[in-house]
Amino acid sequence: MVVVTCEGIGLGYDDGFNHHTKQCRFFKTLPKTVDEIMLWGNRIGHQRTSAEVRELFAL
Repeated sequence: MVVVTCEGIGLGYDDGFNHHTKQCRFFKTLPKTVDEIMLWGNRIGHQRTSAEVRELFAL
């Protein structure tokens, strides 16, 4: 799963992490499919709050 620790971040860089480490960070574990879903969302310009991510991926 991916645990998001801040609000309003753009999700889904190629390595599955947010590069704006001064703004926020998140911790990646299993499964990788969650990161892949986030990648697709980010590529079309979607931004998600942590609440939306929790809801989408049942975190």
